Amino acid sequence: MEGFEKVTVYGVSFDVASKQPIVLLKVEGRNRFLPIWIGHPEAAAILMKLQGASTPRPMTHDLLNDLLGELDVTC
Repeated sequence: MEGFEKVTVYGVSFDVASKQPIVLLKVEGRNRFLPIWIGHPEAAAILMKLQGASTPRPMTHDLLNDLLGELDVTC
């Protein structure tokens, strides 16, 4: 897609001033980051996924990912 750059989740950090979590997206192949301020529950879910932790039942994003896989599409 022209005009778009592919990004990956680099990690989760915290804004010192507001104490809000931030997810850091890194542009692939470049030393460029996009910080996005998120809520604490979202930060916890992202951290669990990055650490490979399992939950007793699927999270919403896991169900959506499985659905996209069954439809043979990528996000």
